[in-house]
Amino acid sequence: MIVPNVPFEATYRYERQDEPKYVHDVMPVVAFNDDGMPLVEEHNALRVASNIPGFQYIDRSKGNVVGTLPAAGWRVQWKADNSDEPIIGFVVYTDATTHPLVYDGDGYIEELDSSSGRDWTLIPPASSKPEATDE
Repeated sequence: MIVPNVPFEATYRYERQDEPKYVHDVMPVVAFNDDGMPLVEEHNALRVASNIPGFQYIDRSKGNVVGTLPAAGWRVQWKADNSDEPIIGFVVYTDATTHPLVYDGDGYIEELDSSSGRDWTLIPPASSKPEATDE
């Protein structure tokens, strides 16, 4: 058995009878067997990832959250309506990936990444919008 030094995860797709029709789930790869097959933990046992129903693929994982950073002055601009809002922080993963965090208005924090389904741009503090003057 070989323990990976880079985090991987197995992605599964399950069909349901109600809405939403399909559910995606991920399981961390905890090791590889001697044949190179990825192993995941299921019901307190190691199983070959592809032997579990719904298996789709193996991909590198962004890993675990290792910290957060403040985002004083940073903003996100939504390309759909050209509006912007403050970023409340950045989340940092073990692979050094960093994603901005915004407040969604319903009491939840949303992590923005390329899979968020919305098109956005970061605005650094030095690039904040100038205030209007009467001059």
